[in-house]
Amino acid sequence: MHENQSQWSRRRFLGAASLAGLGAAALGITGCGTADEAGSGGGASASGTAAGTSGGSGGGVKQVTCLLDWIPKGQTSPFFLALDKGMWADRGLAVQLQRGYGSGDTAVRIGRGEAAYGWAGVSAVMDAIAKGLPLREVAATAHVHPTAVYGKPGLKLEGPDDLKGLRGADNATGENHAVAQAYCSANGLDYEKDINWLYTKDAGVAQIVGDQADFVMDWITNLPEWWLLDPPVEPPTLRIGEALGIYGNGIIANAEAADKDPDALKAFVDGALEGYKYVIDNGEKGQQEAIDALFKYNPEVKAQPNADKFHLGNLQLFLALMLNQETAETGIGCFDQTKTEKTVKFINDYLLESPIKLEDAFDMSVVSKGDFPVKPDEARKSIEKVLGRDNPLLQA
Repeated sequence: MHENQSQWSRRRFLGAASLAGLGAAALGITGCGTADEAGSGGGASASGTAAGTSGGSGGGVKQVTCLLDWIPKGQTSPFFLALDKGMWADRGLAVQLQRGYGSGDTAVRIGRGEAAYGWAGVSAVMDAIAKGLPLREVAATAHVHPTAVYGKPGLKLEGPDDLKGLRGADNATGENHAVAQAYCSANGLDYEKDINWLYTKDAGVAQIVGDQADFVMDWITNLPEWWLLDPPVEPPTLRIGEALGIYGNGIIANAEAADKDPDALKAFVDGALEGYKYVIDNGEKGQQEAIDALFKYNPEVKAQPNADKFHLGNLQLFLALMLNQETAETGIGCFDQTKTEKTVKFINDYLLESPIKLEDAFDMSVVSKGDFPVKPDEARKSIEKVLGRDNPLLQA
């Protein structure tokens, strides 16, 4: 749907602000509590820990922490499903899931040893490695990078040249910022001079509604924010992450922790991927179970307006980034050698002052081909529609 900027009303702005609460307003969420809180009773932390330590305190159960990239969303709900169904407990792990503050922050904290494992964007991880922090990518989840440009209604967005002279909103320290810089460099644009940037912590629909920007950098999986406006909006989009052909967010590990306890690393990765596989294999039922688990451990997220619809749509769009030809051949989680080489080369060429080596960035021994097989053609049937629309991320 296209309409003039002048038609964007205060009612719509307030609606956008409420939807932004699905992401930004719940900053107080901590995810699940520590293992020592299992008996504290009440609240999200206590219930989260009880599920996370369901294997018991004895018998060699190992306690580990996983940092997400941001506040929990539909796209990370399979982590909470894995927690709820005991997929880590069955492997001898008590996992504490914590929210993050952006992929860059998550990568640095894991590199410093504040947590053993995490989920973060590939460029942020590569940047941390280049700065000497011991990190590794150990499993793929977003087989297609999710960064996209969202434009105001009526804006022409067909290629990089359409961005020249426009006002863009971006998070100056996030994964989208790094990918946007690389995209501009790869396409002959001067990131700083050709675009008038507004840097904000939470770039999204609010900057468009408030006429602060002509376009914003965000994940393509956040389209439901726009669709849930009153009235809904179909923003023009430029899927730059897909155009680059590199990996997006994946499971990462502190290299020293991984070397010290490879069995725990394998158990953590396998539990997380089992969660995603369960959601994929069980279609709409699995998707809803994942959202229920997300809300169980993060009641603040559930309390946001339109939370059910937003997070389910967000998950369904993310699954479309996983279910491609690559995963049809290898299963989820497994890295493709050619794509890892392309990812490292691209980031070295356009983002890093000190190039890194492939073997310093990716550990391709943790997940093998066929460990977590899925049937993409069959699974995609359950995500053909998202909030009543044809899923724009599924290829014909």
